[in-house]
Formats: sequence, structure tokens, C-alpha cells
Amino acid sequence: MLARRLRKNGQQPTEENGGLPENGQQPTGENGGLPERAALSERLNLWLKNARHFLGSNLFVIYLWMLVMIVFFCREPGSRMGTDFRFMGTWGTTMQDHAWVIENIFLFLPFGFLFPVWLPKKKTAWTIPVGFLCSVAIEYCQLRTGRGFCQLDDVIMNTLGAGIGFLYI
Repeated sequence: MLARRLRKNGQQPTEENGGLPENGQQPTGENGGLPERAALSERLNLWLKNARHFLGSNLFVIYLWMLVMIVFFCREPGSRMGTDFRFMGTWGTTMQDHAWVIENIFLFLPFGFLFPVWLPKKKTAWTIPVGFLCSVAIEYCQLRTGRGFCQLDDVIMNTLGAGIGFLYI
């Protein structure tokens, strides 16, 4: 196709202008030797990378908004006061107690796989520490506003959820 376009413009296709080599044979290379195919493949890969980043970034923002709504605004201010810094203090004996612990893991799973999409590849190691800091910030805000119990288990389970989400990218 490129060779046809070059001939139409009065040029001879050569290796320099991306056409056929001087011996008239098709060039060989990793993409079958066709410069157009290589360029198209490169453009497609760039587009997919940008689309993945755009979609992942938007999903991450939506996730953060939903996280704030779930953690803070589904409860009345002052409805839940208190702290519990015992390890596995919330595990309890009922299925409801177990569900709260498991829900905290599921709450941060999306953080683990969306945060690395938002960051450049070299900084994905920040996923678990930032997940931990976000969890600590949530617990602190819940303590100050009375919109949730401040619990060590929540921080541990949220961080575990971010780690599991990160591992399953």
C-alpha cells in the first residue's frame, strides 16, 4: 500500500522512505517486514495503553467516591463512637461479626487493582502502603466524626484487601 502511494506521487519505494528495499524483495523483520504493519501495531498498542489508563483512572475516581459514601455517609454523625485496638477483636462469634471483617477485605480489593492502573508502572510498589495510609485516614475520620468505630482490625483487613487486589491484577 505504501509502495503504491509512493509510486503515485512519482517516487520510487526504497528502504529509506519505508517502501521496498532496492533489491525489490519484501523486507523481513519481526512484523513480517511490513513497515505499515509495524506502525499500525505501535499505534494500536499506544491507543490501548492510553485507553486502559483513562478507563482505570476514571474507575479509580468512581471507586474513591463510592468508598467515601459507604464509609462516611451511610451513617448518622455520632451514631457509632469508640475504639477497639485489639487484634481480631471484631471477629466475634456470630456470622455477622465474621461478615464485617470479610467486608473490610472486599472494601479495599478495588483499591489494590485500580491504584496501579492510575500510577506509572514503576510506582506500583506504593499500592499497599498507600492502601494502609488511606485505611488509617478513614479510621481517624470515623473516630473524629463518630460515623464509625475506629478499629485496628479494619486497618489490617483493608490493607489485606488492597494487597490481595494488587496481587490479582
